[in-house]
Amino acid sequence: MNRIKDEIIMQCKSILTFLILSFSYPPDQSGTTTRTMNIIKGLKKAGMNIFVISSFPRKYNGAHLNRYRHKLIVLEKDEYATIIRVWVPQLEKKGFQNRLLLYSIFMLNSILAVPYLRNIDIIWAADPHIFSVY
Repeated sequence: MNRIKDEIIMQCKSILTFLILSFSYPPDQSGTTTRTMNIIKGLKKAGMNIFVISSFPRKYNGAHLNRYRHKLIVLEKDEYATIIRVWVPQLEKKGFQNRLLLYSIFMLNSILAVPYLRNIDIIWAADPHIFSVY
């Protein structure tokens, strides 16, 4: 009986597809990025399929990397997930107004990723933390 149960669990694991919404994803570095990557690594190790919607990477001064300039959406793949990156303005993430604007644009532009998503079973919004102002 346990063998059948284990086989069913393994079959379920192999077909589950996660969508993770996170404003930050590597190469960005932040607490959210670290937490999100740790979860993604665990999900991938368990055999899950993973999609990530994230903003374009940002240099520490807020400028986008050159390969993302003049684009609204970019598809990428790394060893853990398929990443769909969307445009956000080059603003600092400091202050409530800037964060609210950045996160609102991120959420709206995330709609652009919908045509690239298939058979999503679970959605996890890892970020944004709109009310964490410093």
